[in-house]
Amino acid sequence: MHPLRRDVPRHNVVSADRLWDQAHNATVAAHEAQARLADGWSEYRSLTLSLRAAGREVQRELTMGRVSLDAHQQYHALVREIEAKAEVLQQAMVDVETAETTRRAAFQAAASRPA
Repeated sequence: MHPLRRDVPRHNVVSADRLWDQAHNATVAAHEAQARLADGWSEYRSLTLSLRAAGREVQRELTMGRVSLDAHQQYHALVREIEAKAEVLQQAMVDVETAETTRRAAFQAAASRPA
């Protein structure tokens, strides 16, 4: 039984414990979703820095009157990778919001269990 809910009648113990377990599991899921989002933002930041470097390389080659196909392709590959990462981050933000909503609902259900 959850230590804060010792006042729950015996016939409700299993249900109350299950609600507290669900609340705990929802909290773990929310933290994991937040960690995935943080990792995704870190990867996104790294990609944008690489894109800037590739852009500077293309710009440098342009000022010298030439642009290598390799530099141009690398730049556009990074753009596509960043676009894909942005979609993943959007889904990660939705996952975090969903996990947080589930967590709040689970705690409300557990806390409002009649004594």
